[in-house]
Amino acid sequence: MASPKQQTYIKALVEDLKAEEPNIPNAVLTKIEQVVAAVHPDLVAVIANADAITSRRASAIIEQLLVAKGLIPQATLTEAQEKALEWVKAPEQHRDGFLQSLLATWERKKELTEKQWACLLRAHATNGAVKSVPLDMAALLNGIPDGWYAIESRTGNNDLDFFLVTTNAGRMNPANKGKRWVKRFVGGDAKTIDMRTSERIAVAQELALLSPEECQAAQLLFGQEVGSCGRCGKSLTDETSRNTGFGPECRKHLSADVLATVLAQTTELVGV
Repeated sequence: MASPKQQTYIKALVEDLKAEEPNIPNAVLTKIEQVVAAVHPDLVAVIANADAITSRRASAIIEQLLVAKGLIPQATLTEAQEKALEWVKAPEQHRDGFLQSLLATWERKKELTEKQWACLLRAHATNGAVKSVPLDMAALLNGIPDGWYAIESRTGNNDLDFFLVTTNAGRMNPANKGKRWVKRFVGGDAKTIDMRTSERIAVAQELALLSPEECQAAQLLFGQEVGSCGRCGKSLTDETSRNTGFGPECRKHLSADVLATVLAQTTELVGV
């Protein structure tokens, strides 16, 4: 059976193709339709029924949909965007983990969000002297709630990286109360480990770009992949919690739109 992550990703790719359809030249649209048809004659039916495909089959569908998406003509970059991309590729910028994560995202997806472009353009305009966001961790993570996050791997060594964002309660040292921290979560012993300052800042900068809805999605993905609630970290034991990524109490804190989407996906996955 396809995993919740695979089902969500397939749906997102199909929605992307549908959204771009009015702007795609007929010749390109025909090629895309051929690629999609090669996967399955009725892709909608496959998506609606998670039991219809295996995890391996879902991976093949994702691969072909990415090929189809790659056929879509890319939007024309502005002169400033082109120069910023050339600048970030220079050897002098290779040690900046955050900028390199933006470059990796561009090279993989051929697109950046509005916030990501703003960060890259600001860094280029100041030759890296002015950071896009403050380096104080509390200010850097302002608006990013405590919790467990799964985001696309910055290193390319894995598909996802897992992190914990936490706030010091000051129990051991009242002077540290309110300080924010980011730690990497690793499997095996299921523990968190500290990172080098530069890596911690780069991860925090990437998390700072997330919208509230994207934060919740990253926490849900953590829960689905690891089996522990993306908000509180407790083990998920019932089927609905495992499929959504949040326990019953923590689901009460989801926004209405995110909750509706998650419950709809869960209904499809469990065949209700």
